[in-house]
Order: sequence, then C-alpha cells, then structure tokens
Amino acid sequence: MQKLLSRIIIVLVFILSVGCSSDEPVPEVTTGNLVGAVTLFDKFQKELPSKEGVIVEVLMGDNKVSSTTNDKGEFSFNNIAFGKLIINFKKDNYRGFDSLSYNYTSSTDSLKFIKLVELPPASSTLLDPSFKNGQVAIPIITEFNSTEWYLASHWFFFSKSSTVSSSDFKIIRNIGSFGGETGNAASFSSLIPLQLFRDNGFVSGDRVYLKLYPGNSMFISYNKPEDGYTNHLFPTYGNNSSNTVSFILP
Repeated sequence: MQKLLSRIIIVLVFILSVGCSSDEPVPEVTTGNLVGAVTLFDKFQKELPSKEGVIVEVLMGDNKVSSTTNDKGEFSFNNIAFGKLIINFKKDNYRGFDSLSYNYTSSTDSLKFIKLVELPPASSTLLDPSFKNGQVAIPIITEFNSTEWYLASHWFFFSKSSTVSSSDFKIIRNIGSFGGETGNAASFSSLIPLQLFRDNGFVSGDRVYLKLYPGNSMFISYNKPEDGYTNHLFPTYGNNSSNTVSFILP
C-alpha cells in the first residue's frame, strides 16, 4: 500500500511539473543578427572582384555600431534590436546605397542587394541657356579626364535660390549619359520643357538657377514601399558640380 501511494505521488508530481512548464511564457525575441553583402562596380559598370573596405554603419536612435566589409563584400552585426534602422554605406569615391532606412523585423534578414558604383572623373561646364519652342536649351561641355572611354550620366538640379546644389533644390532631372575620353569632350544641348517648372511651383518671372553633376551611368533603384521607397533612384553622382547658370522663366 505504501509503495502504491509513493508511485501515485511521483506520477502527480510529474504531471504538475509538466503542466507548470507548459504554462511558462516563451521569451520574446527582440534582437537578431543583421548580415549582408555590398557589390562594387567601377566607372565602366563592371563588378569589382574585391569588395573590401566599405564602412557599414547601423544607427539605432542615438546608438551607432560600425563594421567594414571583407574581400567578398560581406558584413555582419550581432544582437541588433528589431525596429527602424538607418544603415549607411561609405567608401571614398563611391556612391549608391549611401543611406538606407530599414525596418528590421527578423533575425533572418539579409541585405545582399546593396550596390555602390565608382564616381567618374568627369567635369562639366554650363553655358548660357536659351529658349526654343516652349523649351529651355542648356548647352553643356563635359570633359571626361580619362585615357579610357566611358559613359557619364548628367544630373540637373534646379532651384529658385542661387545656392542651388544636390542638397538644396526643387527639381532633379537626369538627362541621360554621354561618352568620351581625354581630348574628346562632349558638347551638346539639353532641352527641358518649360512646363516642368510650372508644374513644380515656378511661375513666369521667376529666376531659375541650375547646376549639373556628372556621375556614373549605372542606375541604382530600390522599391520597398513599406520602408518609404517607391522606385527610388539612389545617387550615382558626387560633389564635382558644374558652374551655376540661370534664366528667367517666360
């Protein structure tokens, strides 16, 4: 009888222990390992075999952690809190996915779509604009400053302010890519419809200031509406801007 009672007590203890353990809450996972890879391209849009040396910064509010890519372009961060992040990618003379707003929600997230492109040595000069058939013609001269032929894209920035720049503008417009090499400058005129300015807050009599930035002809786009990117074009131009010219909108 005593042995039977002991067995019953053991069985009850086991059942109670199982019941208690199943009722315990599972700890919520709030951090994960953020990994990815950066692909580098040269001014000819060719992928580089070595992708090392890209500085990757993860900003979480006032906190920042950083790392550097290895030869394969890989990077990783451990114990990154889920939530809204800003991730910066930096390498001298390269542009592209410079800064990415990212909603980090899973420990399996992998950022392997990051691209940076080499900035070309091109420099551009703008001449005085003129008007033709409802358009403004802007003459451009681009020197390519390279013994090897390559394509350079051309980015216009327009503003009502004489301090117009790639960080101070009302309109940005890419007018295409043109190729050349040292001793073979490209000279052409870009035609911009005057209606473009009227559709973007300019009125007749406004002085329109403009500046041009040559860049890599490779387009880097990103589409993730939930993070605020809808067919977003990342910049492939640097700080090497043209002179500033202006015209009065008819």
